[in-house]
Amino acid sequence: MKALNKELGELLCFLSSISISVRMNTAYNSSAKNDSDTATAAMWLSDALHKVAGLGIALQTENPGSIFEELHSLKTYWLRHKEELEHALAINPHEPTWSVEQGVQILNRIEQALSE
Repeated sequence: MKALNKELGELLCFLSSISISVRMNTAYNSSAKNDSDTATAAMWLSDALHKVAGLGIALQTENPGSIFEELHSLKTYWLRHKEELEHALAINPHEPTWSVEQGVQILNRIEQALSE
């Protein structure tokens, strides 16, 4: 359980980093207001966050099969849309502290902690 708590804490910090990138594609960033690609960037980045809801629900139900299914689904989504997410990070430049690979690694460690 200790390893799982560590990895879930890391996931929360990772999600917070994504939310900072979302924020940089809103009116918080004055240069974002004039960029026609801002709305699309915000959409992709916020979708990366939104997709975590399924994992949260699965964790609440404490159903191991559902949890592993949601972890797989989230990794698949992030990897399938890696190009769009990376492009979204570049629309309104900032210094992101996250990457799709980092998120997938965290999810892999959560799977490992659950398997122990």
